[in-house]
Amino acid sequence: MVLNFKTQILVQIIESLVVVELGRRNIVATAFAGNVPDIDVLAYENDATLQVQAKVWRKGSIHFNVIRYLHIDF
Repeated sequence: MVLNFKTQILVQIIESLVVVELGRRNIVATAFAGNVPDIDVLAYENDATLQVQAKVWRKGSIHFNVIRYLHIDF
């Protein structure tokens, strides 16, 4: 997928805001430079690492399979 300049800037801003919010919650996090498949932000807290995929859209709705990004244990 080729992103135009405005879209790429928006994506980087959103990823940075995710990192800032995690930091505000005392969670160590970093965004990746470039294209890492399925991982935008890596977060670490209490000896656990979490891969975060940030999604952004400007209008309309978006549909995706949450199972691809979420693992729940009962």
